[in-house]
Amino acid sequence: MRRACHTWDLPHLVDDAVLTVSELATNAVEHARTDFVVTVSRQARRLHVAVQDGVPHFPHLRRPDPPGPAANPGGRGLMMVDRIAAAWGAMPTRVGKVVWATLT
Repeated sequence: MRRACHTWDLPHLVDDAVLTVSELATNAVEHARTDFVVTVSRQARRLHVAVQDGVPHFPHLRRPDPPGPAANPGGRGLMMVDRIAAAWGAMPTRVGKVVWATLT
């Protein structure tokens, strides 16, 4: 991500891009538990990140558990992506889904 941002003259997006791809890939590992493919592309001054996995269930924003001994420490990844991305969403594929985010 860092190299892509610098190569495409988008250094202002490095931190957000690294966080976004990390969160989307982590979700694929933790929830889909299938192989996944990360794709990064640029259109003018926008960076598009997509993670394809093998599970058709779409992600959704949820509020993290309140603090406490039984709390699940996860659940904040998509909330962060929602805050920093200009747009994000998911699309079905023949064998799963693609979760994508656009950064500007």
